[in-house]
Amino acid sequence: MIAVAEIHAPLVLSSYREVLSSVMGDVVQQVHDRILNEARTGLRTGFADYNAGLQLMKFAVDPLLLTSGPQVVGTITLVGWLANAIEHGWEGADLKDFFKGGRSVKYGKDGKWYVDVPFRHGTPGTTGRSFQVMGEAHGPSGAGILSEQKAKALGKRLHAEARRLAATTTHSRVKHVGWGGRLPAGLSPVLRAHHVTDIHSGMVRMVRVYRAAEQSHYMTFRRASENSDPRAFVHPGISEHGYFRKTQAEIPRIAKFLLGNALRAVGGGR
Repeated sequence: MIAVAEIHAPLVLSSYREVLSSVMGDVVQQVHDRILNEARTGLRTGFADYNAGLQLMKFAVDPLLLTSGPQVVGTITLVGWLANAIEHGWEGADLKDFFKGGRSVKYGKDGKWYVDVPFRHGTPGTTGRSFQVMGEAHGPSGAGILSEQKAKALGKRLHAEARRLAATTTHSRVKHVGWGGRLPAGLSPVLRAHHVTDIHSGMVRMVRVYRAAEQSHYMTFRRASENSDPRAFVHPGISEHGYFRKTQAEIPRIAKFLLGNALRAVGGGR
């Protein structure tokens, strides 16, 4: 949480309650926007969760109090597990421990648990902020086994193959999946030594049917179970990004700049 605090307005602005109220709202908003812009620049697939978790609250502070001493004028908080893991860092874990206790877990005839984990794949030309773009996992920002140019070319080839697949359909009002075609193995290099196949093997073209429209996207599914390789589904962790901490130091400068503009607007400064 950031408390937008220690804001002290010039005494000359004490006669301009509406101006002070407006400036304080602008200060809080600019602090929020600064955090958001830092995250937009620094994040890819985690940005949507971080953006959704960023919560802004402005307090109804009497503007006159700001001329008598520092006050808290608002707070900005971050909600959601992933958003906070991005902000503060996370040491990583074996995700199989989470899967086996989740709501999607199933049990085979042998009594052992298993979960089919979905992975969504973005299409070439998209931002990659919500889903990793096809081919990107092999490039410099992923495993690094292909150059950026070759990774993009791979993504285009995969998309060309995937878009020709017979659709796997779901309906908004019917709990039924009509399975269509799947990509064969071998269209992309295997990423990790413990991977049984490449990450695009078995990809389906999901089409969700609504009354007036259809939406499509691309998915793969991988099974996690008691029989999985110990190295599988182990998350390496998330490094601390610290957007709140970095922006906290900027609050006095932001407030000084906006209060200075207000002071000049009412003729109290040059």
